[in-house]
Amino acid sequence: MKKKILLIIPIAIIIVLLASIILMAMNYHKKISTIHPRKDVNYQQYESDNKTFMFNMLKQINEEEKNNYLISPYSINVALSMLRDGSKGDTYEQINKLIGNEKVAVINNENIKISNAMFTKNKYKSFIEETYITNLKDNYSSEFLFDDFKTPKVINDWVNNKTDGMIPKLLDRIDEDFVLGLANAIAIDVKWQKRFECELTTEAEFTKQDGEKIKVEMMHNEYRGIDNYLESDKAKGIIIPYKEDTNLEYIAILPNDDINEYIKNFDDKELAKLESKKAEQNDKPTKIFLSIPRYTYDYDLQSFKTLLINNGMSDAFDMDKADFSGIISKETRTKNNVNNLYVEEAIHKTHIALNEEGTKAAAVTYFGLNEATAFIEPDYNIINIDLNKPFIYMIREKTTNSILFLGVVNEPNKWNGTTCGKR
Repeated sequence: MKKKILLIIPIAIIIVLLASIILMAMNYHKKISTIHPRKDVNYQQYESDNKTFMFNMLKQINEEEKNNYLISPYSINVALSMLRDGSKGDTYEQINKLIGNEKVAVINNENIKISNAMFTKNKYKSFIEETYITNLKDNYSSEFLFDDFKTPKVINDWVNNKTDGMIPKLLDRIDEDFVLGLANAIAIDVKWQKRFECELTTEAEFTKQDGEKIKVEMMHNEYRGIDNYLESDKAKGIIIPYKEDTNLEYIAILPNDDINEYIKNFDDKELAKLESKKAEQNDKPTKIFLSIPRYTYDYDLQSFKTLLINNGMSDAFDMDKADFSGIISKETRTKNNVNNLYVEEAIHKTHIALNEEGTKAAAVTYFGLNEATAFIEPDYNIINIDLNKPFIYMIREKTTNSILFLGVVNEPNKWNGTTCGKR
């Protein structure tokens, strides 16, 4: 009997240990998991499709914009995913094809403020499908705000609050036929791991796309080691770390030649090349001298709706073809004399401010649904990165590899005679 008990005890311990390991693995998976886990989906392919869409979007914006611009791929992806979950039929297929049914990464990072909301006119409150509300609660931690929406105050106040005042206003007016709105907002306020010293900020020359030379506020810093350096046969760049506990990084990419030509072929493969091909260290340690202009600007992607339509998402904006019966069913609409729902407004706004201390950035994506009616030391292998002409940049969350912000600086802050400005 004693032998049996002695044999059972280690077996029980092994079972408990195995169960603990499985639970830890499941919890870890949850942390880096995504919003739409489906067994029938090849997510590796869908992730690639989604990145293709975002880089294509960058190319299309670059063709029409000659000034600074910035988008948030993550914010757009979340808002489109929320919209998709309420659609059916061809409308669903078009949105799904556009974003590739990608699982939207759930980012557990206290340095990134992510918020989702559904704004519903009181008149339609009881018509919304319970399954859709449950989905938004469970998968997006969405807030639900109800109002008569005679003015956009409720929506604007929410956006202002969730972006920490960086995007104070989203809408100028609300249509009479407004039924509901879906929004994602994201905001960060992070410090560099190694700050840029104010006294090193100097007046410098920056050459714009059209060849015009302007005086800008150029910040300077240096980094040791090769891990921060990026290089391909077409460009070079640098990864600038924010403080370790933020789990965020800033990436600047400077094309060797014309930035417009470079962006035409810029994609996830080129980004992978930049990150995999490191500079040769020879037998010396490496030091990188960086010059980067201070900049701050707001951007309103006026062509957001057109870009979505041109990329295959047309039915959602069509009064007759749109199918959002996952939000309000056809039966409910017929019973309550509610006309077909379609997307009337698609808005994407961003803000960024980068200076010696760190970076503040915010984005909001909104869909409004209506009813139809320096000194060089000789002992180092030196790399100089002088961002003195238009460059691409992105801010990336390292655990999920999610691109939070993606933009181009064509015209930084002009020199104003000071060394440190407020963000």
